[in-house]
Amino acid sequence: MSQPSLVIVACSKQKAPQPLPAFELYQGPFTQLCLRAARTHVGDSHIRILSAAHGLLRLDEVVEPYDVRLTEASALIAKVRDQAARTDLLAEQVMALTPKESPQSSSRSGST
Repeated sequence: MSQPSLVIVACSKQKAPQPLPAFELYQGPFTQLCLRAARTHVGDSHIRILSAAHGLLRLDEVVEPYDVRLTEASALIAKVRDQAARTDLLAEQVMALTPKESPQSSSRSGST
């Protein structure tokens, strides 16, 4: 398997109470573990956090705390596709580090 040129990490429900760069805002243990793992494969400029409210975020993007779950974000997949197309991410070798329940799996099963 070749090395990814982009790693996508899922956001977490647990967030800091104030606006922070994305890598600091999401404080859930799974997200933090995935960020550490991602950094073993690529540099920070090649990591994005999949945000239920904002789509793909660079680690240094400052984000306000919000309360939207990935499984509730029905328009998220289209938003991410649009972002990826605008930034040439579709041509990248991508690794996604996400929990078992994700937007794609919930849209297939019909759950919200």
